[in-house]
Amino acid sequence: MKTIILAGGLGTRLRKIISDKPKPMAQICGKPFLEWQIELLKRFNLRDIILSVGYMSNEIKNYFGNGKKFEVHIEYVEEEKPLGTGGALKNAESYVVNEDKFMVMNGDTYLLTDFTDFLSFHEEKKGLATISLANINEENHRYGAVEINEHCIITKFIEKSEKNFGSINTGAYVFDLDIYSYMPAKEVFSIEYDLFPKIVETNRIFGYKTNCYFRDLGTPEDYERIKKELEELIWS
Repeated sequence: MKTIILAGGLGTRLRKIISDKPKPMAQICGKPFLEWQIELLKRFNLRDIILSVGYMSNEIKNYFGNGKKFEVHIEYVEEEKPLGTGGALKNAESYVVNEDKFMVMNGDTYLLTDFTDFLSFHEEKKGLATISLANINEENHRYGAVEINEHCIITKFIEKSEKNFGSINTGAYVFDLDIYSYMPAKEVFSIEYDLFPKIVETNRIFGYKTNCYFRDLGTPEDYERIKKELEELIWS
């Protein structure tokens, strides 16, 4: 099973505190945020990793290399210009073309979930895509949310700007390879806004609900909070 981590974003909101490195390389309790993600995947024996890189990509490549030091296998696919989450996924197609399914994670979110169960859920539903969902009701308005029916089929995507208390998209996905046949023709696009709304009518996109720890590394405030919380998790 291959996992694509989308780590090529510009991270403009964090520039004032980590201007010398890409956002996934922000230091959290002594190591880069991206290393935390890789260690989490390794816990579930997900060791075949594709890093989609762009902005300051050499910082990531020089640190992780081929992954041997971290007991994983790492390949890189590079964006020559910002492609958005969807464009980055499309750019990585040749790396997963021999897979029946593969996982995708945003490079700026941390989801402390059971990935084995997540993958089993996707296989059980036999869908085109599965999104890991969480509830953090006090600030759901910051995230894109979804509505799901009694069969866990996602029926609606809700924009960030709408006040909502639904399940939010955590930025972790399982896709069947057939997802590439639904990709927009354009080069630059978003998974969340251009791809998912296009396939929701197929009734083949499912929501995997979890109550696990979830945070994203979006703002300086988020950065300070996740540093504190992960340190507490380490020592608890």
